[in-house]
Amino acid sequence: MAIINSYPTITPTSSDLVLIVDTSKDGNPTKTASVSSLQTSLFPNLAAHADNTAALAAGLTQGQTYQTSGNHSNNNKKNNNRMLYHQQAV
Repeated sequence: MAIINSYPTITPTSSDLVLIVDTSKDGNPTKTASVSSLQTSLFPNLAAHADNTAALAAGLTQGQTYQTSGNHSNNNKKNNNRMLYHQQAV
């Protein structure tokens, strides 16, 4: 088994998979989930705003969380997957 810190750090895309453990299952509880499905599960009703200025104009107060979306680059290669960012109003 590889040493966990030997893997490179990346910026995940919405289609990347994450290992999870299903504690309700006996036997083989190891599963995978996409980053996108985790975002949907963890932040189902998060308001979307273009940026911090728009979030504040919409009535969010400092410290409240909102989402933005955008294109990401990973390791200097253009990545066309869109992914949600969760930010706090400042």
